[in-house]
Amino acid sequence: MKENTGRIDALLNGVESLKMSNSVGSLDGEFGVDGSRAGGGGNSKSVVAAVGFAMMFGAAGLGAMVMKWHMRPKDWEAK
Repeated sequence: MKENTGRIDALLNGVESLKMSNSVGSLDGEFGVDGSRAGGGGNSKSVVAAVGFAMMFGAAGLGAMVMKWHMRPKDWEAK
């Protein structure tokens, strides 16, 4: 029965190292030795920034249209 303890220990060590790994599957942390970030992730940040700027400019344009609508003359009629 002592023959299988090595196999069980090996399985448990594998499970422990899986539990220790981070979200990008690395055991050395978020940053590597050379200072680069593991997994990149820069592309998704630029997409979020671009969408944010587009929403900001869209809201500014919509606000300008509402201001122009409220500042129209009282005798103005839609044709």
